[in-house]
Amino acid sequence: MNKLELTGISKIILPIFIIFLFYQCMHDEYEFGKLDKEMEIEAGVLAPVAYGSLGLDDIISEFDSTGTISSDTDGLLYITYKDSLFSFTANELLEIPEQDFFEYFIESDFTFPPIWDTATIDRQENFPFVFDNNEEIDSIQLDAGNMIFNITSDFLHTGKVDMVFPNITLNGTPLTHTINITDASGTFTTTSNIPLDNYTIHLNDSSTTDTMFLPAQFHVELYNSGGLINPGDQIVIQATMSALDFDAIFGYIGDYELLSQTGDLDLGFFQNTLDGFIQFENPQLNLNIQNSYGLPAEVDISRFVGFKGNEDSIALNLNPSVNPFRYAYPTLSDYQSSNIIKDTVISINGNNSSISDFLAFMPSKLEFNMTVASNPDGPGGPYNFVTDDSRIDVDLEFILPLYFKADSFVLKDTIGLDLLNVDEDADF
Repeated sequence: MNKLELTGISKIILPIFIIFLFYQCMHDEYEFGKLDKEMEIEAGVLAPVAYGSLGLDDIISEFDSTGTISSDTDGLLYITYKDSLFSFTANELLEIPEQDFFEYFIESDFTFPPIWDTATIDRQENFPFVFDNNEEIDSIQLDAGNMIFNITSDFLHTGKVDMVFPNITLNGTPLTHTINITDASGTFTTTSNIPLDNYTIHLNDSSTTDTMFLPAQFHVELYNSGGLINPGDQIVIQATMSALDFDAIFGYIGDYELLSQTGDLDLGFFQNTLDGFIQFENPQLNLNIQNSYGLPAEVDISRFVGFKGNEDSIALNLNPSVNPFRYAYPTLSDYQSSNIIKDTVISINGNNSSISDFLAFMPSKLEFNMTVASNPDGPGGPYNFVTDDSRIDVDLEFILPLYFKADSFVLKDTIGLDLLNVDEDADF
């Protein structure tokens, strides 16, 4: 009984004794009465931000979506970088000028007997068809166009004017038009418009003459309305062909500058270079040309300069063997067989240019100027044709073999990380 009571008392006294000793020992360093009643908790998370692996294809696609990796039969890898330099269609480059034709019929052209009911006159004229660049065109197939007639008459008589244009045809039928002179006041005037959609204009054969013309036939009648015949009375016809939109043109198109293209191009892959010197083994720059203009042409590259930053630049020097150059074009037989798209690859390499030094510079942008001259051999060259769908596309292609030496070569790119989407950003 006494033993049990002593044990219970010891359970009460022992904790009190321990607290008293702790308080006595720590009294000089801690004052429990001054402890803050509030608590601060700082939490930390330790984890890898991202983890993964990158292949060479992944790196190229991250730096530049136009870059690809390929290999040859020996397994040598190549970086291929492609982009478009320029593209033009024929209707952006070629226009048919507006044509104006005039004809006069004066009182002395008619024979008026003392008593007359009708006076007539028939006449044929060849009106010049004019271009601006030494063209010698045989025929033009039109998509659209207009023939606008303006006619005035000073005669104090009514009448009519019949016009036939035998070389402007639709399905083999010549263009005809009649204008009635309904006013005998001497102040008659009228305007009429004839659509030329889908007509064909036949000009002279450019192999036999240098003058292009359109024949026109006129038949004019005057009906006696009781008025006088005054000296100098006349009928004036002005015909204008305007808004001529061609489907195809045949003949000698001309010896002029087909286009002059100046531009710049960002080289996405080299934009990510930070520093270093890299020398590719046998690099190659291809100009891939797709052409459907049916005429020979010559390209001259007058400027091809690479830039790094705002000041440093380097020119790509081309040997005369590669600049200027010509490219493939379709012939008339290709047109007749609907095979008018021709491909040409102009390869610029270490044998005909300074491309190795150009690429060692690692330019991030290039600026270029190219001119294309049609028919460099003049009228004695091949027969020409151009359709409204004819176009020229010029693409640039760098082929960089992954066989190179480098003093140092640093690529950089920035990866955006948002911890709200850490699972997505971790992919790269």
